[in-house]
Amino acid sequence: MSAKLVRVNDTMQQAYAYALSEPRGWFQWYCRYYMGRRTPEEDKRQIGRWKAMRRHVQQLRRNCQPDDLFCRPRQRQALLHWAYDSRLI
Repeated sequence: MSAKLVRVNDTMQQAYAYALSEPRGWFQWYCRYYMGRRTPEEDKRQIGRWKAMRRHVQQLRRNCQPDDLFCRPRQRQALLHWAYDSRLI
């Protein structure tokens, strides 16, 4: 039996360390952020991810009819993960 060597970069190690520290993901980070905890690197990363969701909102507005819930289902799911109600967009 041969062992596989896996190359791990710093980003993967940081993501793994983050997953261990906050197993409930961005919601747990947000709750702790709201309560006053500040971790500059993680705060910058999470806030950047949240701001990037504007792209999905704009694409839904430009390409979908208001009542068409089957238009762009993957983007709607991504918005749902960030607590956007895509039915209102």
